[in-house]
Amino acid sequence: MTNETDDQLSEFAIRSPTGTLHLERQPRDYALRVSEHANQSSQTSLFPGQNYENLADYLWRPYGNDRPPPATSDTSTSTAGLDCFATIHILRSKGNRVIHVEKVDDFLRHRRESGAHQKENCLLFLRGFASPDWLNAVGSSYWVDPEFFQRHLEFFSTIGKRNYFPLPSVVSSASNIIRLRITTMGHRDSSAETHNQTKLDALRDLCAKDMDNYLEKIKLDGIEPGDSVVRRFSVHDNTHFSLEQDITFCITDCGQSWTVIAWLDPGNALSEELNQVDIPCIPQRRWSPLTNSSDTRPMSRQVPLASVGRKEKEGTASKSYTTVKAQGPWQRKAFSPYELAAELHPTIQHHPGMALNTPKFALRGQGYLAHTRGFHQNATLLHLGYGRTLDEETFASDAFYALHEFFTFKAFSESQFLNVVEAAIAPETSHMVLRQEQPTLSNLLYHKEIFLNHAQELRSNISAIKNRGSGHWPRALSDVQQKVACAAADTLLHDFESLLQRTELLSRRCDQGMSIIMNNTALTESRRAISQARLVGRLTLLAYFYIPLSFTSSFFGMNFSQLNNGSNLHIWLYFVTCIPVLLFSIIFLKFNIRRDVERVLQLDRLYEWGRRLLS
Repeated sequence: MTNETDDQLSEFAIRSPTGTLHLERQPRDYALRVSEHANQSSQTSLFPGQNYENLADYLWRPYGNDRPPPATSDTSTSTAGLDCFATIHILRSKGNRVIHVEKVDDFLRHRRESGAHQKENCLLFLRGFASPDWLNAVGSSYWVDPEFFQRHLEFFSTIGKRNYFPLPSVVSSASNIIRLRITTMGHRDSSAETHNQTKLDALRDLCAKDMDNYLEKIKLDGIEPGDSVVRRFSVHDNTHFSLEQDITFCITDCGQSWTVIAWLDPGNALSEELNQVDIPCIPQRRWSPLTNSSDTRPMSRQVPLASVGRKEKEGTASKSYTTVKAQGPWQRKAFSPYELAAELHPTIQHHPGMALNTPKFALRGQGYLAHTRGFHQNATLLHLGYGRTLDEETFASDAFYALHEFFTFKAFSESQFLNVVEAAIAPETSHMVLRQEQPTLSNLLYHKEIFLNHAQELRSNISAIKNRGSGHWPRALSDVQQKVACAAADTLLHDFESLLQRTELLSRRCDQGMSIIMNNTALTESRRAISQARLVGRLTLLAYFYIPLSFTSSFFGMNFSQLNNGSNLHIWLYFVTCIPVLLFSIIFLKFNIRRDVERVLQLDRLYEWGRRLLS
């Protein structure tokens, strides 16, 4: 009996009577593996397992009350590449080589060393906002089509210039460029709030203004290289919101090889822009797209409050500057009134057997980000954990297959988005809307526009999948690799088509919900009108009774000589007069005299016609 003490499960080798060696896994090991996967979070892994926490707690009950904590690991390598703007994956059939580059000079030096004609295919990650120095370095090194930069920086195109509305352009105009829009869900603590549609609409308007100010701030002043960029912010209900970011790809021909450039909006964690203050700093180069120039104005760098206190204790003296950094609606106190009340959901990905093979998918240096506060996206770890589910040989030869995990991440994020929004619109698209006293179209109209935008993005992605980029994208050479690449593309096509169908279905549900609300409102108004008509009918019935009596009383109260007070009229004369008048009014109430007269005249005409016919 041998005990395996590696990072694999503790397995016991048992030799059968025939001499075959079997491996027996213990029940505790299974619970331990599920617990290890549940300990993976969006701060430490591209494949978080936080959705397994309840299952892990349940499976661990026979072995104790508390699950084992996350395994500690060496953090010396955890920081490598975490904050780098550029990461180069040199694709090889037997393991990729990953190079993290922090400075532009280091990137140019690497390109000079690799030669003008590199012989190995590459995948280049650019993370967050890019300075002009970085774009010039990347553009000159790979002779990148400027349309790639233009499309990713589309919010820069109209600064101080006339808008010529070039996008979206003809599909064939940029066959070497693909864009994916990923969505990250979040929630805020709204337990102390009651549902109020007026407050929700006001919050949406407030966040829309903040988002416009955020993008305007980026346009005018720019942001620090590597900072994350958010394209769209949506509030779905009192609890849930979403961030939308882009990943843009461009393929370049490097002579004997190719390079795919992936420019990601997720860069430095959004937590670095939350709960921070400006501190003194040295002058740095800052670029303003409005003036298209660089200067050395002092630019503050924001760091956590603890670092500020430490610097003050050390007695660091420097001149103080004030710089207002671009802030999005997720940082508004009105949106998140309590400290850290708002946080982002991890993008949950699942692959067969992943929960039982945590060491393959986990990143080293777990817990490195666990102490930081604020917003965390596992999309910021794409450059570190990329390629772990891909076939290495196909990865190194097929350009579109190299993007498979990007498309998979997009599919999982889109599915998670649809799950949340479907729950958000459920009260307005089901029978529960009939129970609402004052249903509104606001939520459905708001989400209808979002669904239309997502459907358009999904159609564009499906077109790219069907063409596998385009006809001139490099493909795998061997038959085996071609089968792997084609199978992966078919899987993506099936996933994205199902997401498009679901998006269109939810869009139609919004239409149906709006029709139900409008029809129900019209029905309610009709019922109210019928109720009022019945009330008026009762008043009319009373009028038929009292008006004849009032007429008779008024008639006998007239000051004519024939009806003077000294006459010998008796009281019975009043009843003799008013009863025939009342009966005459009731006849008009119960019978349609005009209709009966027309029927009699019609009978007379028929009689006259028959008589003439017989004669």
